[in-house]
Amino acid sequence: MVGRKLNTSNQAFGKWLVENGFDDIKSSTRADAMWLAQNYSVFQSLDNEISHPTNIRMWFNEQPKVALPADLEEIEATPVKSVELDQRSAERIAKVINRAKSGGEGSLFSPNQ
Repeated sequence: MVGRKLNTSNQAFGKWLVENGFDDIKSSTRADAMWLAQNYSVFQSLDNEISHPTNIRMWFNEQPKVALPADLEEIEATPVKSVELDQRSAERIAKVINRAKSGGEGSLFSPNQ
């Protein structure tokens, strides 16, 4: 993960792998290990019988996915009590909402979604 963050181009990343002794790892295994590192918190309680990053990723992909309703209007909203926020918290929430709307840095969504 460090090597990828330091080297955004594939060529530079490949050179970094060689220089740091990671070039003998199969690229698909390395990709699975990097995926696992990014999603580690999900797997902390996973049965210890599954230990290889590729096997963990295969296990994860086999798990049932929860589908969202086709029309989000089908979801019934439940009333929520109002919460009073301090100025700093309100500014933070506004910042997150603005990033999501604009697809800005740190947003999980692009503006076209």
